[in-house]
Amino acid sequence: DAEQFVQASAYRGARGAGESDGSIILFVGRLVHEKGVHTLIEAMPKILKYWPGARLVIAGRGPAEESLRQLAAGLGLGGSVSMVGFIPDDECIRLYGMAVDAVVPSLYESCGITAVEAMAAGTPLIAADTGGLAEIVNNGVNGWQFYAGSSNSLADAVLHVLHSPEEARRAAEVARREVLSTYDWGAIARGTIDVYDEVLSDAAAQEEAMAR
Repeated sequence: DAEQFVQASAYRGARGAGESDGSIILFVGRLVHEKGVHTLIEAMPKILKYWPGARLVIAGRGPAEESLRQLAAGLGLGGSVSMVGFIPDDECIRLYGMAVDAVVPSLYESCGITAVEAMAAGTPLIAADTGGLAEIVNNGVNGWQFYAGSSNSLADAVLHVLHSPEEARRAAEVARREVLSTYDWGAIARGTIDVYDEVLSDAAAQEEAMAR
């Protein structure tokens, strides 16, 4: 339920918007190649060049975990990348609240559940321009897009959000409102009921017309 992620706002004071020290960039998801986490790690050197206090937190497990650790080490990222493994929902919500942005770097994504979670949490969203993500994110309005698989494009999007905290806050609020009105299960249920009512109403009208 999208509404549970609204609780993330309680943790937002744990970091100051626009502060370069300890700015958390968050990824949540399964660690497999198609999720594009390698692209995010590869973007970190450029991000750190212009925002030295940035820290990437990767939450999740999967078969690519060891290769991603090796990639981070090979790039000399040291303590700037933390791989925290699987985390329960309450810890995930806390991290969404503390993060300056959440990144969904998938090479392809049909649905983008983690993008919706970030939006519900009010965390500025940066997502690859692929699959279902391209339909969810309206660039510069409710989040930011980057070219899927491009670490340079991803780094530019992250740096834009880091350097524009007020713009990021406004986009995150637009995204949060959209999610709660569109993706929340209550809203989905109401929309489904409306469709059924319309179908039943049309059927009743046709029966009445035929009876005349």
